[in-house]
Amino acid sequence: HVQFTFTAPPPPSHILSVDTTPISGVPFTIKEGIEVSYASPWSGSLEEVTYQIAMPDTVTDGEETYKFVSWEDGSTSRVRNVDLTTDIAITATYEVAPPPKPLCFIATAAYGSPFASELNVLKQFRDQCLPDKLVHVYYKTGPYLAQFIKSRKAIKRYVRTALNLFVKMIKCQQ
Repeated sequence: HVQFTFTAPPPPSHILSVDTTPISGVPFTIKEGIEVSYASPWSGSLEEVTYQIAMPDTVTDGEETYKFVSWEDGSTSRVRNVDLTTDIAITATYEVAPPPKPLCFIATAAYGSPFASELNVLKQFRDQCLPDKLVHVYYKTGPYLAQFIKSRKAIKRYVRTALNLFVKMIKCQQ
């Protein structure tokens, strides 16, 4: 009497490569049952199943914050499913995110309060009319200018008068 033991062959496996552009070192997760964290660029051999890949919405690299834009296939959800039936390489694209919209530094210094009604008009103008690069420069230099203005009464009055005229011009255009 001869006894045979059959074992199933191991499931097929394929190479999954995950990259990001224009930055690297972006943390992400791969989930199939359990969730495992990696950083881009990453490549590994995985069993042939469906995996969920999740990229962060934003990531900071040095002084820049990047925002997720899309995958190489054009999909814009930062979480995607990959049916790993063959070797596959996927790439997540990020772009520099505009800085958050904090207080109007200079106007706050000139008016002496972050709650002056004129600030709403100025913030709206900044958010809708100014190019991101100019706003970025303002965020870098504005706090220093605000300190300078805040400590000098005559300059504070002059800047407030100029801003009042500017606010009136903006309101006339609306």
